[in-house]
Amino acid sequence: MYGPESGGDFALDFDQEGTFTGGTLVASGYAGMVETLDSEFPSLMAGLPQSAGSNVQIEQNGKSLLSFTPTHAFEVLLVYDGQFQTGDSLSVLGESVTLSQGVNTIGNVQEGPGPQGGFGNPQPPRR
Repeated sequence: MYGPESGGDFALDFDQEGTFTGGTLVASGYAGMVETLDSEFPSLMAGLPQSAGSNVQIEQNGKSLLSFTPTHAFEVLLVYDGQFQTGDSLSVLGESVTLSQGVNTIGNVQEGPGPQGGFGNPQPPRR
């Protein structure tokens, strides 16, 4: 899933919260509005900017998980997979991480403000 080409947007945009329950999701975009999902599976956030047309390969435990050629430039790549387990090794564009529970990061990642509910309309705190 490719995000918009404007500098402040990301492929995922939702109010309050989003949940990943299985399958595979790869989302890309710009760091200013990165929103992550709640998940019982470990996930990856890679701050490895790429231009459109570059080849991106993701490996899991030394084997190819997927390869794609983005149609848009991006700063951040999010990867969720229902088969990811704590202790798995993931490699993206020459950077590697051993997964622990939650969102694992590689590269230079400065996550945006998260779910806001839109400009000028922040959501009240949850109780």
